[in-house]
Amino acid sequence: MARKLTDGLTLRANGTYELVRRIDGKQKSFSSKNPREVWRKYNEYLRASDEKREELQRGRSFAAVADEWWQGKQREIAYGTTRCYKPAYERAVQTFGAARVGEVEPNRIDAFLVELGQKSARNTVANQLSVLNMIFRYAVLKGYCKGNPCQYVSVPPHLAHKTRQLLTPEQLKAVKGSAGQPCSLLALLILYTGARCGEALALQWKDVDFAGHKISITKAVVFHGNAPVIEKPKTAAGVRAVPLLTALETLLRPLADAPERYLIGGEKPLSKSALNRYWERYTKALGLGSQSQTGDPWKPSIDRHQIRHEYATMLYEAGVDVLAAKTIMGHTDIATTQKIYTHIRESRLDDARTKLEALDQH
Repeated sequence: MARKLTDGLTLRANGTYELVRRIDGKQKSFSSKNPREVWRKYNEYLRASDEKREELQRGRSFAAVADEWWQGKQREIAYGTTRCYKPAYERAVQTFGAARVGEVEPNRIDAFLVELGQKSARNTVANQLSVLNMIFRYAVLKGYCKGNPCQYVSVPPHLAHKTRQLLTPEQLKAVKGSAGQPCSLLALLILYTGARCGEALALQWKDVDFAGHKISITKAVVFHGNAPVIEKPKTAAGVRAVPLLTALETLLRPLADAPERYLIGGEKPLSKSALNRYWERYTKALGLGSQSQTGDPWKPSIDRHQIRHEYATMLYEAGVDVLAAKTIMGHTDIATTQKIYTHIRESRLDDARTKLEALDQH
């Protein structure tokens, strides 16, 4: 039978001491064979409750909120997006981690972005602001703070913005004439379909419809380390059908294989290291690159995304409107397509200016 002791403890029939208290509106029980251990547990709980109340009053730390956001975010985004967001998340925690999430002011974020912009490209700063915005929006929705300071901040102006250059006429001529050269299929697939590299690597022969003159792009290779993993496109816009142009059809028909085999790689997609060797062999065969000394790494002078932009140039020159080009290229945001079209127009103006200047000198 339980016996009530003078210090508030109860001694149970099994020899266990118990203390029952109502704390923060909830009844809590602490027990042990040793009465001192009961009081130790009780006092420890009180200290933790005090710290929790203090944290609620002051607000949670940025680091705690950011970690909670990141744990959930990782489960809903693709592997490639995780790799993109993670450095920005880690920089944010390193900079603001100790501060209370509700105490981070817009001017602190602005100063952080300005400092980051002094050593990083504009895209890196824009990505950083995007990640910070997501963290603070999460904090507002969870009730950890009342406002999002990022709404008052923008990417600092005049940051260096690296624009990928189009292929030169000589480079484009080399790529177009490379059929039959070692490892040329990837470049020509990208050139005549506008597929991203990962999308081209994921193409199987069942995706090629010779009768309907189209190629279905429904998946992409994403590298987890060196291993190729087939994933669905990041957005619905990535699933699309593109025209099978005659130049590509002529190239593909003699190579047609079993439906499940990959156009590049055969039984399975190329690994990342195999892709690097593949691209090195191709660019070396065309002389599109350089090597400082024997034994130094080969540096290709063109990349696969430049070739994808040449497909956009073909659409532009064929008079395909920007909305249709957005669909064919698989862009989610029409602003991306508009930016590429603008870049093409500006390149054409620069070329025209050079020719006019040369004509004027004669």
